Amino acid sequence: MPAIELPSLADHVRSLPAEGAGRGRQLQRFVDLYASNEAAAALRAAAARPDEGVLAGVLKSADAVLASGLADRGLSTDDAAVRDRLRDAVVSPEFLSLLPDWIRELRQVASSRPDTGACTVASALELWSWTMKHFRTGEGEGTDKSVCATPGMSARESASQAVDELADALCPLLAARCLALDLTTRTVEGGSFAALHPAGVPPAQDDTLRSDLCHVHAARASALAGAACAELVFGYRRHLVWDAEGCAACYAGDELDDLEALMPGIASGARMTTDVVEADGSHAAKAGPCARFDGVDTFMRLRNRLDGCLTGARIAKDRAAAAIARSMAATAEGRA
Repeated sequence: MPAIELPSLADHVRSLPAEGAGRGRQLQRFVDLYASNEAAAALRAAAARPDEGVLAGVLKSADAVLASGLADRGLSTDDAAVRDRLRDAVVSPEFLSLLPDWIRELRQVASSRPDTGACTVASALELWSWTMKHFRTGEGEGTDKSVCATPGMSARESASQAVDELADALCPLLAARCLALDLTTRTVEGGSFAALHPAGVPPAQDDTLRSDLCHVHAARASALAGAACAELVFGYRRHLVWDAEGCAACYAGDELDDLEALMPGIASGARMTTDVVEADGSHAAKAGPCARFDGVDTFMRLRNRLDGCLTGARIAKDRAAAAIARSMAATAEGRA
């Protein structure tokens, strides 16, 4: 998105309700907006550097996609061209080969600056990389069997659509990476928070806020990317139904009853934790047997790890909201 003028952000905070749940909700939304703007600015600065090669192409295309505001207006010819350039860049072997180094780099950053959420971005990039290979190169487990064709589309066309969406999901992650690296490579002197406070803010306090904003954006971008990856990976798998194929993956009720004499509790335990088809053909009232994770075990491990990496993100968000509210209260008192 385009850079947001900080005075307008200050005006926005001053327009919040004086108290109540409404103020808290709007302040939380404001923190998300402010964090996204900080990350977008870091991506824009990285894209503006006079570098060449696939990395420069990816950063410039990602910055253009974020700046185009595709979610807020129709898709123009120029917007489509930007997306095509981004897609071509992120599926290139040169770019995909960079990701393992990026992941290691972000984890090293997290060792010294865990407050930036860099480790969360690393986990999200690892999950994104697996998902891209799953659809693009067939290296994900079970790809041939699990990527099902949408009616009216071939499996190849479905995979191509998934790759387009993954390219979009990568842009906020790239912005999060740029902001985390920016925080670790330069000293903050009168940064964004200082612009909100006319009296000035100590650099350490400004750095703390930017770290929290970095953590907020890292968590939000990573959570959205994780959800997008999960929707694509499982969304292109055909759900089992109560037919011969689906029921073959279920326990038979009479077999469990026979095993009860040898393994007390197995009949009741299995009925509470897995799908069972009784001797008369009855089963739980739902669409079909629960989805299986065969072929996507690595994805599930990476997704669980990413969810765990969100630990502490809401604490950072609340702290950022409180810091901004205090700053604006001090500003109001100074003008009174």
